[in-house]
Formats: sequence, structure tokens, C-alpha cells
Amino acid sequence: MLANGIPARLIGLRIVIGSTLLGHPIRAVRAWNRDAQKGSSPNGGIPIVTFAGARDLRLGGDCWSKEGERICVPEVSGRRWSLQVSDLTMVNASVYLVMLLVMVVARFCFT
Repeated sequence: MLANGIPARLIGLRIVIGSTLLGHPIRAVRAWNRDAQKGSSPNGGIPIVTFAGARDLRLGGDCWSKEGERICVPEVSGRRWSLQVSDLTMVNASVYLVMLLVMVVARFCFT
């Protein structure tokens, strides 16, 4: 739990920062606070629900394992069920935006 705890929270924070220009940062933070602990993994839920909140996506529901067993995944985050191309564009843009921000901050902090 500790090994993934800090990176999961850093990724969640990066998604919130990236969503300030490309999504809804308030919804991302609300989703993080409300839904991050609903899943089976205490750390894996943070990036998933934060992104879903930033894009107002609703994730979860029934799915099936390789063995054919039904798995109930708790529903989390927004109101919209369908994934769109703009959601994937937002992921790519936010990754580049946050990496640029990290490089600029690192440049000023470590020189």
C-alpha cells in the first residue's frame, strides 16, 4: 500500500492540474474525495476516478472475468456513460501539459 500510495496521489494531483485547462478540476477533486476508496484497490482508484470526474464520465457496473464470473465494479464519478474521442485527446493533452509544467518547475528548482 505504501509503495503505491505516493505515486497514486501524485498522478491524481497531475490529473487535477491538467484538468484546469482541459476539463473540470472541481469535479475531479470531488470525485477523488467521494469515490477513490470505493474500489478494491486503495490506490488504484485515485487516478481512475479523478480522470472520470474531470471528464464527467461515469465508470463502473458489471463486468466479467476471464473465467466467466460476474464482477460488480462500483459506479463512480460523473453523469456521462459514453467515452468520446475528445476524452482521449484530453488524456494526451493533460499528460503533455503536466510534463511541461514539471520540466519548467524542475528547471527553476534545480538550477
